[in-house]
Amino acid sequence: DIDSKRIVSKSARLIPLRDLPEVKTHFEEEGRQLLSEPLIDRPVTLQRETHFITKASYLLAESVYEFAHADCALINAGLIVKGYHNQILTEYDIHQTLPHPINVVRVKITGQKLKEILEIAREQSYMYKTAQGLGFRGNVFGGYILYNMGYIESTHRYFVKGEEIEDDKIYLLGTVDMYTFGKYFPLLKEQSIEYLMPEFLRDIYKEKLTSL
Repeated sequence: DIDSKRIVSKSARLIPLRDLPEVKTHFEEEGRQLLSEPLIDRPVTLQRETHFITKASYLLAESVYEFAHADCALINAGLIVKGYHNQILTEYDIHQTLPHPINVVRVKITGQKLKEILEIAREQSYMYKTAQGLGFRGNVFGGYILYNMGYIESTHRYFVKGEEIEDDKIYLLGTVDMYTFGKYFPLLKEQSIEYLMPEFLRDIYKEKLTSL
């Protein structure tokens, strides 16, 4: 009753979804048209491989390194979800390549802890595994890709920018936020982490590709 502002009666019923008419939308196509402007005026190849490094994944690692102003960088190859061969790339294509709502992070870490990170990465435990959650929108996680750091397995020596890592020295590691939530590198949660927002991976990758 409106005048008395009281509920006089109420009822509820369930409506089977199968009885409802299909609602047709054009959001996907409209979005694609909005992102259809070419980014680069020449054909580009972005090769997608999850178990070895390609130029596309190398450039992604390099873009993370540069954006984070880091000493070194670490990503996984499976971040690149879709590849292209000899194609004029648009904003939509870059979105399909890196659809994840993932941000870059800059981590302050000691040389000793960085060695532990490299040990975990060396094992490549997730290379062929399906990954879900933490912002990841791909399927296979893929192998780890190192930028400006590495190791000699036979002698257990670790390097950043060609120089052997010093245990007590502080290094800046550029990587992705999904590594800081505890699953892949648990020790990263305990480090000093700066989340570089609002740019997503695809934003910094686009800048990298258009600058070449």
